[in-house]
Amino acid sequence: SPDCTKDVGALYIGVSGSTFNMYGGSITGGAGKRGGAIIALNSVTLNLQGGTITGNRGPAGAIYASTKVTVKLGGNIRITGNTNTDGTAEINLFRPANANKIILGKLSDALVGLSLTDKGIFAQNVQTDVSGMIVSDDSSLSVVYDEEAQTLAIQEAN
Repeated sequence: SPDCTKDVGALYIGVSGSTFNMYGGSITGGAGKRGGAIIALNSVTLNLQGGTITGNRGPAGAIYASTKVTVKLGGNIRITGNTNTDGTAEINLFRPANANKIILGKLSDALVGLSLTDKGIFAQNVQTDVSGMIVSDDSSLSVVYDEEAQTLAIQEAN
């Protein structure tokens, strides 16, 4: 059984200016009292371009990325099937209020679940509609692409 007494199941990244790159592999089965797989704090960069993050659990799901963290998503990254500590809600990539925008590269066969505190625009300069690959963990919200503004936003589902 996973140990939820530790802060994080796999990675803690907190030294400002540092970067974690993920181009493949998997992070699974982690559990912690703050994050199931990754906790990123301060001015760090999470560059998630490939691989799978699934089956982790913690209060912030798999990944907690604080407000100053730069999150870059691309390639075939898959972040799904992660939950809160008791398994009652899916939480994959959690961003608190007023967080930096997510930077999207070219996505192919990617699937990322987002849990955002703020509704509204979370990614800018988005060249193509990837709203089928970036989805809301909350079924009452949806990800919407605005082709003219080239943005992705979270809003109330229809």
